[in-house]
Amino acid sequence: MEFAKNPLLVWLRRAYNYALSHKKEFFIGILLVITLIFLFIGYGYYKSRIQRKAHKSFVKALKYFNMPIRKDEESKELDFNKSFFASEKEKWIKVEKVFAKGYQDNKRAGIASMFLVYQSEALLNLGKIIQAIDILKKALGIMDKSSVSYSYYNVKLALMHIDSNEKELKEKGIESLKQIVLDQNSPAHDMVLYRLGEYFWHEKNFDETRNYWNQLILKYGKTAKKPSWWVELAKPKLKLISSK
Repeated sequence: MEFAKNPLLVWLRRAYNYALSHKKEFFIGILLVITLIFLFIGYGYYKSRIQRKAHKSFVKALKYFNMPIRKDEESKELDFNKSFFASEKEKWIKVEKVFAKGYQDNKRAGIASMFLVYQSEALLNLGKIIQAIDILKKALGIMDKSSVSYSYYNVKLALMHIDSNEKELKEKGIESLKQIVLDQNSPAHDMVLYRLGEYFWHEKNFDETRNYWNQLILKYGKTAKKPSWWVELAKPKLKLISSK
């Protein structure tokens, strides 16, 4: 009677009877569940291993990026198993190769885009700005678009377009900055206001310069909720053109 009154025991009894009458299906189901569990655990381990490998590779590559450059006279006295570069060119050629290989070896890792970012920086230092632009665009293409990093590297790409001195790319860079500055919530909003003002400063278009730098001071001055150090860079120059 007690058994019959307990719903849980009734359910367990029915499950037991079902298992006995469907032994094959039951054991197949159990094996399937176990297999899925192992696949889930295995995939998690695989992903974790990929991330660890990528981080180790990135740290190793960073050593070359941070490695100092010694002059010939200094090199004769300092020989720490070649823990320095003899020239800028030697350094950036090595850095570009290391990060390019790092990306190829770690394409599936979460930090894959950062290998491309540093490869782009090396190409920029080698004076290969068009190649640097292409690589940074590739990095942004696989980067999390909601991240702070994406915002800043997107600005950097626009500035590289401007620095290319090619008319079409230059115009594209200016338009990109103008689009970014429309987003008031962009983490790079203050920087873009400064950079646009700076661009028009060099172009001697002081009306546009005042436009962007006044916006910068109004929104990010000392009394603002989020003061910006870009304001301090703009103020002295703004004073120079205030009477023009």
